[in-house]
Amino acid sequence: MPKRKLDGSSSAKRGRRQSRNHFCVEDDFAKLAAIEVDTQAALNKPDRPPGPSTPAQLSQWPVEILELALRSDDRRNVYFKNVQFGSLHSTDYSGFDSPRETVSQLHAATTQGLLACPPPRFVRSCDCAKLPLKCLLWAAENLDHGKSCVLDNIESALSPETLATLDKMIPHKLRKQLSKDQKKEVEQGYLDMWDYLIAHRDEICPDPLLSDCLACDDRCPVSVKRDRLDSDHILRLNWAGTSCVGWTSVGKQDRFCHASERVHNIWLLQRVVLEERDREDGFFQDILILFRLLLLLLLL
Repeated sequence: MPKRKLDGSSSAKRGRRQSRNHFCVEDDFAKLAAIEVDTQAALNKPDRPPGPSTPAQLSQWPVEILELALRSDDRRNVYFKNVQFGSLHSTDYSGFDSPRETVSQLHAATTQGLLACPPPRFVRSCDCAKLPLKCLLWAAENLDHGKSCVLDNIESALSPETLATLDKMIPHKLRKQLSKDQKKEVEQGYLDMWDYLIAHRDEICPDPLLSDCLACDDRCPVSVKRDRLDSDHILRLNWAGTSCVGWTSVGKQDRFCHASERVHNIWLLQRVVLEERDREDGFFQDILILFRLLLLLLLL
């Protein structure tokens, strides 16, 4: 199975990464944009099924949407090829792990008269808030039968020396109100942080990359090696609904100079490193319309 690369971020974030490094290729985004336009056109046809209004209709809604998206034989063949061996999922900024529900619904729709395929497996989640962590730990124990990991800090995979270096890179980090010039300075600081992380990624991210796990009370791998899987063709995906506070009025729309850009850089660094080591096949960022985004990836 060929590698699949996807950046499911907003256009603003996507453009920023295109301009700051060579890891995001223009052709990849053009291809994804064309597929998204095509999919949206299919979903906007007059015969598009109406939204569910009863519990029974709600349970069938994923099936109707999936069947509509797979009307083309080419799309159906590609989709089946991608999902027939199952999928492995990790989440960051996990919250209450909405990707789990999305993937589970898609799997149920797929197996309802379309294709028999292994159920999705969830191997890791990560969040720093207390209530989501309780939910994630419950899911790890009861839904994953104690076989998945729960991290409480994405930075715990980095050494104290690296974290100390990052601490020195952001000016005005304790101020709540920044002038326009100060915002530009802070944003440049996060860009410099990214340049530092990507330039030193091999030493910053040893192999295996380990992080503190609350479920196992140990240092656990951030990713799963291919040789530990049942098949060489299992699709490995990472999901991340990065902090919305910096991009909304709640966080004063600080955007690229918001404090969450620090962990955003660390998360993005992990995606680059794990792709280079053949530990991930694709990822989603900023998951606002999960079901449609997942379909886009599986149709690539």
